[in-house]
Amino acid sequence: MATLQKIRNRAGLLIAIIVGMALFAFVLGDLFKSGKSVFGNSENEIASIDGQGVPLQYFQAKVDEFVENYKNNSGQSDVDEKTIEMLREQVWDYVLREALLGKEYEELGLAVHPDELFDMVQGNNIDPQIQQIPIFRDENGRFDRAKVIQYLKSLEQNPEQKDIWLAFEDGLMKTRIATKYNNLIKKGYYVTNLEAQEEFESKNKKVNLSYVALRYNAISDSSIQVTEKDLQSYYEEHKSKYEQKASRDMDYVVFDIAASQDDIAATEQWVADLKEDFATAEDDLRFAAMNTDIPENYRYLKRDELSEALDSTFFDTLVGTVVGPYLEGEAYKITKLVDRKMVADSVKASHILLSPQALQANLDMLNKMADSLIDIIEADPTQFELLAMEYNTDKTKETGGDLGWFDNKSMVQPFSDSCFFSPKGHVARVATQFGVHIFKVVDKSEESEMVKLATIARTIEPSSATYQQIYSEASEFAGLNNTKEKFESFVNENGLAKRIANNVLENDKQISGLDNPREMIRWAYKAEKGDVSSVFEIGDRFVVALLTETREEGIASLDQVRTEIEINVTKEKKAEKLMNNIESKISSVKGIEELAAALNTELRTAENISFSMSNVPGLGVEPALVGAAVSVDQGQMYGPIEGNNGVYVI
Repeated sequence: MATLQKIRNRAGLLIAIIVGMALFAFVLGDLFKSGKSVFGNSENEIASIDGQGVPLQYFQAKVDEFVENYKNNSGQSDVDEKTIEMLREQVWDYVLREALLGKEYEELGLAVHPDELFDMVQGNNIDPQIQQIPIFRDENGRFDRAKVIQYLKSLEQNPEQKDIWLAFEDGLMKTRIATKYNNLIKKGYYVTNLEAQEEFESKNKKVNLSYVALRYNAISDSSIQVTEKDLQSYYEEHKSKYEQKASRDMDYVVFDIAASQDDIAATEQWVADLKEDFATAEDDLRFAAMNTDIPENYRYLKRDELSEALDSTFFDTLVGTVVGPYLEGEAYKITKLVDRKMVADSVKASHILLSPQALQANLDMLNKMADSLIDIIEADPTQFELLAMEYNTDKTKETGGDLGWFDNKSMVQPFSDSCFFSPKGHVARVATQFGVHIFKVVDKSEESEMVKLATIARTIEPSSATYQQIYSEASEFAGLNNTKEKFESFVNENGLAKRIANNVLENDKQISGLDNPREMIRWAYKAEKGDVSSVFEIGDRFVVALLTETREEGIASLDQVRTEIEINVTKEKKAEKLMNNIESKISSVKGIEELAAALNTELRTAENISFSMSNVPGLGVEPALVGAAVSVDQGQMYGPIEGNNGVYVI
């Protein structure tokens, strides 16, 4: 993989794209062949898939490779934890899919014939992934098959690029096999005319009904006697309802790692100590950039873009004035007036972007190309639009490079400054992170007074002494309150804010209010009920947790679901009582109106009830009532019906 890394660093846009698409296949494509694992045996495994272990070391190595590939393709030198987690998921999903589906593909005989692959790569049905690669497109942006063939021929002189292309082709074949499998599943579904008719009727048949409702909440819970035998009996009859995944419940206390008053004062003083040097600095912007915690774009600002305090100062003072320290957000700042001048509010411009990726050229080559085009434009300004439509590499190509009107916040700063501080009609080039731009200032709006400011900001953060003090507090709490009883007693007596995390799964990655609590979750699955953790550092907090409940995969115990069962048994007993009441009267009445009177309740109605509904207006979710309503004959009285919220006769 080190070789692959070198290739990626040296090769152009095509290789980067191919590697991006093919890495899954290149890295993991040989993991599962003929149902055998190349993982080998390892005691340190993160999972077992169909009896084959996945070693942690192997998995982490692949994650590292995916991270490096992401950096290369995105141009980022650093990757945050959320992105790394996303890449871990991608590696895992692919390993899992290959393990579960690899055997299935083989048993079904799903494959890609060499003739089919030829057709996908250079035949009449070229794969869309290939068609999307920029260097396989002509000057009009259309896919050009001849460019693919030309490139394939060139691979014979470049073995490293050929290896990467073959890995890319392998990825295409795997995608095609997966597509065949998905289509096979889709074609296996067939809906008969009878099923279609039933579906249509269930959605379109509507009924109006009258009903009598006796609600469960009309009977107090205290009047219902529930015995342990009742609970045990219900549990045994409904065990299948209580299948559960392994999960954990935790109580935890958070110690925020926050700056102290001394830290805040020290931050303010640090900024104040820089004020004199800042005032006398010859290069204001460089001095600010070297000392600030919060980088800024040093553009010109209008009055309404400043805070009131700065607005009233910098538009009525001398250039070079330094204001502060002042508190803004979570930082102390000092700000210097660098310049004040009349600047256009907006500019209308056009450009021709020469992208290094699209043109496979370095900066020196792009500058030379830009100079040549500028010479043509200066000789004949009418050529700008035509040249933009031919050479521009961004979406404004179709409109001759027209960018329309924009303010000085809308574009990247080098480009924006070049446009705003060049005269109308000026044509020149400027380099940005996107490439080299040839720009033309088409028009400028009226000017207004603006200021350029340089700011040094120092973020308020806890000092090492504060950090150590808060850690000591958390550590002392964990050490002294190392049992469930001590933990809960100390929290209650000292008014600490106890937080609760219930039903935490082993692979969960989030707990409300905590960033990346994986270490805490791993502890919960190794600890025993009632254990108190040591101190976890999670984001800007120290956390101490108490494991309050453990649930293993399988059937939940009666104690774990006791509360839910008590509610259900109570409801069943209420339903039995209400149904007996209804049945004692229903045989002696001639219709539902008389039944309502006999039960001393109101007769109600519901309209336009269909089988696809679950919610009945005024009653809530009552699927049993809906099912009965659309099934019985018109005029028929039916019931009692045991529902979710009461017992009904319709």
